[in-house]
Amino acid sequence: MKNQDFIKQIREMSLTDLAKKLDQVMAEKEQARLKQTVGKLKNTSLVKTLSHQVAQVRTVIKEKQLQHDTISKEETKTGSPDKISSK
Repeated sequence: MKNQDFIKQIREMSLTDLAKKLDQVMAEKEQARLKQTVGKLKNTSLVKTLSHQVAQVRTVIKEKQLQHDTISKEETKTGSPDKISSK
């Protein structure tokens, strides 16, 4: 999978799906690292690629969390219709 395709794919995921994807990529990275240590990994750049993917998933998770926090703060400042009290 090309880098741009991977980024597009993870940007469309929800936070729960991103957490699962992060676990999956980290497990793949660990397996690749073990194979590399034993000398059975043929594609030696795989560990580096998986490290980049871990960073990309973490970045998208952080972006989504910040976006959610920003929206929550704006609702608090402006006052959503649920929070307006009439006297």
